[in-house]
Amino acid sequence: MVRKRSEGFLAVGDVAAMPLPGGGFGVCQVGPDLVSETASEAGLLTAYTLEWVSAAMPALDDLAAAGVETYQQQRWDGSWKTVLSHDVICEDHPPADFVWLGNQPLRPGISATLHSYAGWESLRYGVAFRNRARELGLSRVEPISGDADTTVMVDLGAEPVRMSRRQHRLDVPGDVGVPPDGLVRWEGLDVLSGQRVLSWKGPDRGLAAALESRPSVQELHWHDPPTVVDLRGTQLRELHVDSNHMGRILLSSRLWDLHLVGDACRSAVQAHRDGALLELTVHGSLPVIPLGLKSTRRLRLQGLGELDAATPASLGGLEVLEIHFSGVPGRITNAGQLTRLQQLHTLVLRDAYGLEADDLPEAVHWPALRRLHITGLRSSVAAGLKARFRKSSVEITLRGAKSDLWIAANLTNPLRDWADDEPKFGAQACKAYATALKDVERLRANGKPAVTDVRDVLHKFVEDLNRIDKRY
Repeated sequence: MVRKRSEGFLAVGDVAAMPLPGGGFGVCQVGPDLVSETASEAGLLTAYTLEWVSAAMPALDDLAAAGVETYQQQRWDGSWKTVLSHDVICEDHPPADFVWLGNQPLRPGISATLHSYAGWESLRYGVAFRNRARELGLSRVEPISGDADTTVMVDLGAEPVRMSRRQHRLDVPGDVGVPPDGLVRWEGLDVLSGQRVLSWKGPDRGLAAALESRPSVQELHWHDPPTVVDLRGTQLRELHVDSNHMGRILLSSRLWDLHLVGDACRSAVQAHRDGALLELTVHGSLPVIPLGLKSTRRLRLQGLGELDAATPASLGGLEVLEIHFSGVPGRITNAGQLTRLQQLHTLVLRDAYGLEADDLPEAVHWPALRRLHITGLRSSVAAGLKARFRKSSVEITLRGAKSDLWIAANLTNPLRDWADDEPKFGAQACKAYATALKDVERLRANGKPAVTDVRDVLHKFVEDLNRIDKRY
C-alpha cells in the first residue's frame, strides 16, 4: 500500500532531516503527486533528497540553498548518466526517527512524472552510500569502452581468471583461485573498478592489511575467520562474520552494518561508542547479544522460531527492533520484558504466526513506540492487535494475515510467503510443493529412494511451478 495525498498524509514541500547510518543527517523533501495514466498510481506520494549531509541536525533555514541531489549511475555498457534522486515512495509511513522541520518550495527541475520507486529507508541509505563514496573517491570510475577493455585478468597468486572489469561481487577462492598457503596476492584486485563485495573463508592471509589500502571493498563476508578478527584500519561499511567458534572482533569506526552468524554472535566485539552507530543483525535459532555492543540502537534477529524477549531487552537504548521468524511457532515469550525498551520507536515482526494479541505490552508501557509493522500473522489475531493499540499514537501496519486453517497446512512450507505477493499464484505454488513433498515421503517409506526417482519428483515440481507461473 502506498499513500495518496487525499488521505491527509504529508504535504507537498514538507522537509525532513534523516538520521544516517553511521551518524550524521541527510535531508529529504516531499515532492509533487505522481502524474500517471494509471488510475492506481495517479496521485501517489513522491520524495527526493537534497544535496545536504551534516554532523548535526540542520534547521529549516539552513537548507534554503540546498538543491536536489544528483548522482552518477553507470549503465551496463560502462557509460554514465546523471540521475535525479526523486522516487515514488512505496511505503505507508516515514520512519519514526525522521524529524520534520517544516515546509519549503519545491526545488527547480522536479517533475511529477516518474518511473522509479523506492522506500523511505532507501532515501537515507542512498544518501549515506553516496556520501561514503564521495569521501573515499569512489563516486565515479572512468567509463570503459572497447571490447578489449571490458575484461581483465585477476591474479591472486594462483591461476589467473578472466572476468569483467566491473565485477561487483567476488567470492574468493570460489571465483578466483589462491595459493594453498601463505599470503594471498591481494593486489590482484586492483584491476577491477568500482565498489566491491568480497567473500573470503579461513585465516587472514594478509586480508585485513590489504583492505586497509583498498577502500573500494566496502562489504566483506568472512566465513570461518581466525579467533581474532582485526579490521580497525579498514573503511568497510558492512561486515558479515560466520563462525563456529567464539572470538574477538575489532571494528573500525567507519562500519555501520554488522551481521553475525552462528557462534560469531557469542564473540566479544570492540566497536566505536559500544555499537551506538551500528545496525546489528544476529542470525541463529538461539540469538545472543555480543559483548561490547551494549549501546546498539538498531537490532535485527533472524532465523529463529521462538524468542525470549529478555534477549533484546538487555539493550536499554534500542530504538528499532526487527524480528524475522523462520521456524515454528513464530512467537515471543516473556514479552513483558520488552517494556524495558523505553527508547523503542519501531517494532517489526515477520512471520509471527504464533503471536497472540495480548502478547505485546500495551502502548502505555512503551512511551516512545510509534510504528508497529507485522507481516505474516493469524487473521484471528489481527483485530485484537488493532484494538490493543487503537487509542494510542502507534501506527500499525498488518500484512499477510492468514487463516488458522491455511497456517496449519502451510506453516512449514518454504513457499508460504509467495501468497503475500500474489495470493492465487502463491496458494497453487504451496500446493505443488506439498504434493512434491508427499511424493518424496512416499518414496522414502519404501526404503532409500533411487536418485532417478527423486529427480523425477523434482522435475515434476519444477514443471508444475512453470505451469502455475504461466497461468497467473
